[in-house]
Amino acid sequence: MLKTEFAAFVEEQITLASGILADKKANKLGDLAQGKLTFFSALSRVLQGEKNSQDLGMLDAINDSLQALDVLKSEETLLNYKKKSATVLTVKDDDDFNRKWSEVNPLVLLGFCTPSSEKEKEEEKEEKEKKEKEEKEKEEKERKEIEAYNVMRTWAILDDLAPEFEGRVVMLRVPPGACPTAELNYNLTKAPTVIFFKNGKKIDETVNFHLKFWFRAKINELLGLAE
Repeated sequence: MLKTEFAAFVEEQITLASGILADKKANKLGDLAQGKLTFFSALSRVLQGEKNSQDLGMLDAINDSLQALDVLKSEETLLNYKKKSATVLTVKDDDDFNRKWSEVNPLVLLGFCTPSSEKEKEEEKEEKEKKEKEEKEKEEKERKEIEAYNVMRTWAILDDLAPEFEGRVVMLRVPPGACPTAELNYNLTKAPTVIFFKNGKKIDETVNFHLKFWFRAKINELLGLAE
């Protein structure tokens, strides 16, 4: 977003918040609107060069918070932040899979979101009690829900890390069923599974969910391996 566009956005938010405060019927939103008006008014003054000490203090607090959350780097601020261009690429099929990870020199990180292939045996003894069967079905459903949630969280983390390792790491996302041959070759049984390649060779693999700091440390560790 250009600075002029951002300034226009700020003024629009001020107008909206002021309108809510002026509407006597919107009492329930009054405190929320007042908070937004205070923030965007301070931001507007900073953009116009009319800032005061409290305005700068408010923005410093926001910058400190965003830096602590790794949304901004230490030298970045809310107003000089530039959107990173690197993203996690999506693999279309097995041919695309082979080409993408074999034709690049940097470390390659492949993320599979293929659902678990662990299947419960269909042959169940007739004497099994209904309650026991229902409990197993409930556990299986919960496991799949957790698995799907972990996949979603993993993609969010990798999307966040992609710009940080731009030029050094290629990150690829493999959708469910997109690469059946690769899934078979790498014996995928759980999701998410992330496989690391370097110079066309598999060097590491991790299964299940990990936090961002773990992935960052692992990537830096693998980048430091001798060729």
